Amino acid sequence: MTFADDERGQPVVIGALLIFTILILAFSGYQAFVVPQQNAEVEFNHNQEVQNDMQDTRSSILRTAGQGTRQSTAVKLGTTYPSRVIALNPSPAAGTLRTGEELTVSIRNAEADGEAGDYWDGTTTRSFSTRPVSYRPNYNLYDNAPTTTIEHAVIYNGFDDGTLLPQSGQPIVSGRSLSFALIDGEYSQNGFQSTSFDTRPVSTSSNRVSIESDGSPIEIQFETEIPESVWVGELLNNQIDGAASSDTTCADVGTGGDTDPDRYIQDCTYDDTTDPNTLTIVLEADATYDLQTDKVGVGDGSVDAPTTAYITTESGDGATISDGSNQRVVAEVRDEYGNPLSGVDTCAEVTSGGGSIAESPTTATTGEDGQVSFTYQAPSDTSTNAEVTVAYTCTGSNNPVPGAPNSESAIFEIQVFNTDGGGPGPSSDALITAVEPNPAKLTDANGEFVRLQIPSGVDTNGWTLSDDDASYGISQDFDGEVYLARDKTAFEDQWPVDSSKVFEWSSIQLANTGETIELIDSSGNVVDRMGYGDGSFSDGSSVTQPTDGDVAYRTQDGGNFEDTDSESDWAQQAECDFFGGGDGCSGGNQAPTVTVDNVDYSSSEKELTVEFTPDDADGNLDTAEIIIKDKNGNQDAIRQGIDISNQEGTKVTETFSNLNKGGRPYTATVTVTDTDSATDSDSGTSN
Repeated sequence: MTFADDERGQPVVIGALLIFTILILAFSGYQAFVVPQQNAEVEFNHNQEVQNDMQDTRSSILRTAGQGTRQSTAVKLGTTYPSRVIALNPSPAAGTLRTGEELTVSIRNAEADGEAGDYWDGTTTRSFSTRPVSYRPNYNLYDNAPTTTIEHAVIYNGFDDGTLLPQSGQPIVSGRSLSFALIDGEYSQNGFQSTSFDTRPVSTSSNRVSIESDGSPIEIQFETEIPESVWVGELLNNQIDGAASSDTTCADVGTGGDTDPDRYIQDCTYDDTTDPNTLTIVLEADATYDLQTDKVGVGDGSVDAPTTAYITTESGDGATISDGSNQRVVAEVRDEYGNPLSGVDTCAEVTSGGGSIAESPTTATTGEDGQVSFTYQAPSDTSTNAEVTVAYTCTGSNNPVPGAPNSESAIFEIQVFNTDGGGPGPSSDALITAVEPNPAKLTDANGEFVRLQIPSGVDTNGWTLSDDDASYGISQDFDGEVYLARDKTAFEDQWPVDSSKVFEWSSIQLANTGETIELIDSSGNVVDRMGYGDGSFSDGSSVTQPTDGDVAYRTQDGGNFEDTDSESDWAQQAECDFFGGGDGCSGGNQAPTVTVDNVDYSSSEKELTVEFTPDDADGNLDTAEIIIKDKNGNQDAIRQGIDISNQEGTKVTETFSNLNKGGRPYTATVTVTDTDSATDSDSGTSN
């Protein structure tokens, strides 16, 4: 029996094979094209996130430098891909966060006044080192992803083709303010998970050192990987005098001269033959610059500890005191960055003029603020010019080492006068020796005073002390040092003075803007006179209006009061220092205050206007700093060294340009500093 062939199952098999083939091809296409595209997007999004992490890292570095606090930032080194049922993912994309090789910063031709000039002497080049911090991704699919680097507090994206795009401004030069946040330590982390980048203060403070040219312009040189076109064309363009927005090289700029009063870089050079490259900026020679240098530590390893560099007189220098009284002197030991150094052993000695140091032994160790204090005890019944030396290099007998470098000691000059009248000269006549028209610790009605020095044997009965509007009749015989105060009780409660030498003078009111004061004897002869502010005499016996809270006082030479009828006879001193202490004179200084009144953003101008009012009861305001942050907390601008001296209670306005509206609302933090380095801060947020 014969069977015929049966081919009815072949179409089913063939169909199944075709379907399977289509599925394989579809899966292959999905694996080959769709999965890589989706994963590349994951990597791109991660790169955007990690750039924000690096912005936060930069902000942490600047906060540690500016505030002296530890900071921690999470940086997501890599990323994983979405889970897939059948498709395959590559291994997680990783990245590396690390510090780079040291870069050198050098400052030449810079000198400072006072004790800081022992270190910033104009002839010695001062060099510091810092390190960049870089994040380098190792993606599987996202080609040409940038390496994000923080260098000299500038954050930028660098690409393999050499393109470099800055993502922030530079805080190094802002007008007359120079600021360096130096990084020390080694850090390296690799992987795809988040890591913590921690910063800690090594040498930080609000101290600023005022430096100026020694004759040759100040030069700042620093090693850098940032190209010349970026430094000149973008980062420093608005700081270079005479630079056009189209300029991209130092040769384009040339010697810009002094065409813009707000720009102080007069020239620059860029050397790309060195490794790394070197940028040198030249500052205008006829200006004073505020330099702030802070050192920030990173990583788990050790960093180079700051060392003693010089010691300064903080308060008590130039004081005038009566014989047998005390004067507190305060010195501050600073490191090479100009910041206070704690834990340093010091000693003190009276090196000329007589008197003694009250402390025994005559040693002290600097505190957290880097300061030490000693008490000078003046000799009795004599006039003298004393010198007290405080040093951090001491002999075995706790005295400053003779002949040690000037930077290792601070010298306080103190004038001691004889309150019994012995030596008020060079004239033997009675003298007006001090005036305070606008006190800070007391109201004018309670605190105004005039001090007289009356030689022994001079009868002051019937004498008169007068100002422009009134006169005070003296009805007793004064002798030696005498204070005539508006309110005797309030004056004695405030200041450490001998009550027997204080007399009520309620009939006189001293104008804050200026007065002429005359001491007239019983025959109508003018014994002495002085004027201040807008009160003046043709013979030149007038002085500059005292700053609020300052005492105008007559200086001495060899223990004798100067009396040449010229302004050079006089000096000024904060009232707490003049009296050597007093109620509320913590350390001889009161901290300033500041209120941010308004922060306003203009979308059309891309400008942020900050209005603030500083104040200081001591009347010794110095500088202000403004930090601008966007809505994400990233620092967009910083302006330091704003001169606010003599602006107590006055509204100050500062404008910042080129701020995009996408960063709103902006937060402005204003920090004010007085001449004793005390600070206060306040913040405000824009519209």
